[in-house]
Amino acid sequence: MVGITTTKRLGGSVFRHRAKRRLKETVRLWAKENAKPLAYDIVLVAKSRIFDLDFTDLRREWSEVLSKLEKNQDWVHEEIHR
Repeated sequence: MVGITTTKRLGGSVFRHRAKRRLKETVRLWAKENAKPLAYDIVLVAKSRIFDLDFTDLRREWSEVLSKLEKNQDWVHEEIHR
């Protein structure tokens, strides 16, 4: 399962919804191409950089993140306190 969130720091509602649509489409196309379901629950937090990437780069980065997760099956989330 993939959850997508945006914050008001990203911009007005038009920008937040555009970012969500881009991430949703990226995940949808990945799922269509890959029969193997995700083994993780993932929450994506949109950052302003999403508007600098073209769609091909966004899809490539999504694939890279997933391949890193697959390589580290024992990956444990560590919360960073700032």
